[in-house]
Amino acid sequence: MLGWSVLVVARSPEERDKSEDDSAYLLAKWQAQTSGLDFLNVLVRQGKARKLLSGGYPERYVAKAVDFLPLISKRPPGTMGPHTEVILHEDRIAACAPEQLLTIDAWDLS
Repeated sequence: MLGWSVLVVARSPEERDKSEDDSAYLLAKWQAQTSGLDFLNVLVRQGKARKLLSGGYPERYVAKAVDFLPLISKRPPGTMGPHTEVILHEDRIAACAPEQLLTIDAWDLS
């Protein structure tokens, strides 16, 4: 299967890298098509996100909750179809402060 496994965590990249277990901070998780990161790259071009790592192991982005979370509220863009499991922790998403930094890691599934 070609595409991405995407994880969104309500922590800065530095906090995420220091932690062994981010499960309490996990906001969302899904699999996306190969074009499933296009919306993140649009945010980068708009200055609403930064791309920190490339190469697929992982691709890493950082964005503020206010800019990112509305884009995934119903179903993340580029998911692999109606039968793809999408996990959205709506209670955690609702509790995020608008300025909360999110780390978005996308792992290459090829």
